[in-house]
Amino acid sequence: DNSNKRKRTTMADLVGYTISATNDGGPGHVPPGVGSRLPGLPRNSSFNTRAGETTIGTDDIGHDVTRLYSIVESAMMNMPAATNNHDRGGGAELRPAEMVAVNRLLNATWESVREWLAAHPSETDRREAATHQGQFLTTALHMACKLADPPADVVAGLIGCAPETVAWPDANGWLPLHHAC
Repeated sequence: DNSNKRKRTTMADLVGYTISATNDGGPGHVPPGVGSRLPGLPRNSSFNTRAGETTIGTDDIGHDVTRLYSIVESAMMNMPAATNNHDRGGGAELRPAEMVAVNRLLNATWESVREWLAAHPSETDRREAATHQGQFLTTALHMACKLADPPADVVAGLIGCAPETVAWPDANGWLPLHHAC
């Protein structure tokens, strides 16, 4: 029975929406499938990207506009390489221990992005950080989409900071959506 399963919201579902991380009925709205309680946060945590409020404790929120980009870029640079299994007739695969390391890295990355967003309620700071272009003209949104299965709330938060970045090609002509596929 699929009636109890929530539809996964993908980046493609979010394109063209005005996005808010709260479902308060205000001018922004959350697309279907993205609830007001953000996935991946402990039940005793709260997160409101409009008000910049969070109960998540961190010393790694950073105040530099390049920090948002650096958080996601760091995950890309520290991603474990797959083990080559050509001798067993297969391609490159992640070992179970590598898969655990990847999941930990990704979860820490998404939490750090959430924390950065919560700690920076200023629209000016968010826009400046979200439009910062790093290596190969990529933005934090490009980098997040390159990582495996970015959470919808993180993608929505990044798009909400600077919606125009969904249409910005990187140096190779790729949009964030291309990296997500």
